[in-house]
Amino acid sequence: MVLRRSAVSTRSTTWGQAVTSTVISTELTELLYAAREARDHAYAIYSGFKVGSAVRTNDGRIVIGANVENASYGLTVCAERNAVMRAVIEQSCTIVAVAVCAEPAATPCGMCRQTLVQFAADDIPIIIGTPDPAVEPQIKRLGDLLPAAFRFAGTHK
Repeated sequence: MVLRRSAVSTRSTTWGQAVTSTVISTELTELLYAAREARDHAYAIYSGFKVGSAVRTNDGRIVIGANVENASYGLTVCAERNAVMRAVIEQSCTIVAVAVCAEPAATPCGMCRQTLVQFAADDIPIIIGTPDPAVEPQIKRLGDLLPAAFRFAGTHK
């Protein structure tokens, strides 16, 4: 995977540390590129709004997902939830970073945010990008996107 040098920080990332720079680390750049590739596999025949997502698990794996639309719109599954479900199936239940790629750029929907809360800490980075590598991605924190998130006392993390 080729990384754009202008978007790569020379420092290493500590997953619990806040990302305040607009220059993103190699690990986050790699995750965004995986989300861009996943977007190519989206099934968005009704809206044309293709979304790709990639999640990094605590064991270092990158798991991808893409949105899959259905004629019964309520049955459509978002890219982020597809990536999380694949990670869970692959027995990686702790998410440490997420990337989302759409045109125009978009944050995860409310249902995806709540799904991420089940498997990730509030301080994980969410990288929001577009298919165009020349467009600078945004970095948000899960807790900023879903403050005061619902968590059941028995939530597995």
